[in-house]
Amino acid sequence: MLYCLGLPKTLYEKNEKILDWATAGLHFWTRIQHSNGAFDEYYPSEHGYIPTSFTLFSATETCTLLKVEDSVVLESCLKAARYLIRHSEVEALNQEAASIPGLFNVYLLTGEQWAAKAAREKFERLAKKQSPDGFFSEYGGADIGYLSTTLDFLLEYRRLSGDHDVDSVAERIVDFSSYFIHQDGSVGGPYGSRNTEYFLLSPLCLMAEQSSKAAAMLDRLCSGSGGVQAYYRSFDDRYLCHNMLHSLLRALKYAPSEISSEFYLPCDIEHEQYFEDAGLLSVNRNTSHLLCGLSKGGSLSLFNNRREVFSDYGYRIVDKSSGISASCWQRSDSLRGHVSGSYRVDTKFTAIKFHEANPLKHFVLRILAKLIGSRLIPFLKKRLIFIERFGPGRLARQIDILDDGFRITDQLKLTGDVKKIYRAVKFSLRHVASSKYFAFNELDQVETLDWDGSNIVSIERFVRWDTKGKTNLIDVSDSNLS
Repeated sequence: MLYCLGLPKTLYEKNEKILDWATAGLHFWTRIQHSNGAFDEYYPSEHGYIPTSFTLFSATETCTLLKVEDSVVLESCLKAARYLIRHSEVEALNQEAASIPGLFNVYLLTGEQWAAKAAREKFERLAKKQSPDGFFSEYGGADIGYLSTTLDFLLEYRRLSGDHDVDSVAERIVDFSSYFIHQDGSVGGPYGSRNTEYFLLSPLCLMAEQSSKAAAMLDRLCSGSGGVQAYYRSFDDRYLCHNMLHSLLRALKYAPSEISSEFYLPCDIEHEQYFEDAGLLSVNRNTSHLLCGLSKGGSLSLFNNRREVFSDYGYRIVDKSSGISASCWQRSDSLRGHVSGSYRVDTKFTAIKFHEANPLKHFVLRILAKLIGSRLIPFLKKRLIFIERFGPGRLARQIDILDDGFRITDQLKLTGDVKKIYRAVKFSLRHVASSKYFAFNELDQVETLDWDGSNIVSIERFVRWDTKGKTNLIDVSDSNLS
């Protein structure tokens, strides 16, 4: 794309060195492929679905753009396609979506009808997994950043194939996602299942001329102070290589000549919308926009005057052995309930075990990768991501929406030897590389609760809609705290 796109004020367009690098990249890709068509991401002999689906799309797009007809490269594309047909991804559906346009591109490059049929069948199976709320599951819940990746690849399939059945799926994704665009152009956060804070622009550019809602989202993401220029700093740099950069380049390629701002996003209009399946709440009152993830222990973010003015990420507990447990966690056994204006979650604290990297562990992991191949990654995910170990307590949180603000009523029930309780910071303890980054509130002092040792701790707070971030406008009444 750098070679073909013609970006202003760059040296890339028609630069023979860029062409050489792109071609060399394709040839390198063929050499590191396993005989079964798969590729590795982290470990030798991993045979991963993710690196196979993402790189097949990129390789086939490169072949199309550069008109590559190399038989070795095309054979690698066919082998990768056959691998993807034999396997599927069920936990992170953006990865399954990534395989669909890659498969269809294989058909366009080689004329093999089975590849087009497989792309359509994968799309049909994926579409059936769309939640009634409009999202696709990411590690047990809704995540806005990864949902935009799913939307991106589905619309690439739509662009390549002309499959109109994609349209209704895409519209439902946009309808759902629009509630989580913030006033300042930022998006997502710890209330999502994977904590991501970005939204890819390329799919919105493809939809902007047909969807006023997509156009309004694109406008806010591009113009807001917390939008695209800020959130490209909100993930690990390696994501620039395999997803973010080529999505941004495609956004430049697909960008509409002008962006209509006729549609008002939910962050700008009064509403109270609860998504039952996602466990996500969006409320706008008195020009303030509140987001809450009941599925994440009641994690909260409040925006007013186009900036975040209040946030709450629950609590963390330190036990006598210095183990840490968190309430802001996507748990399958959390209990949620609501009536209009009142929302409640009852969740266990999750005990977090930190894994220290060392040469021995890496050596053992590489031996395991060689012995068990693709079965290694599900094992590591269970140890590092899908953690549901019970910590020494549980949190019952109720959020009541009132005319002049909202009330947070917390009850912590402690069930073990607890040394300290403190309010959690934004940085998540869950392993998600695309949401690991520095945030300024990490500079704030951790607020340790002056706890009297009781097994039940009750805390009630009231936050005004017009708090403007000044803590003296947040009334606090604590019981069982000295």
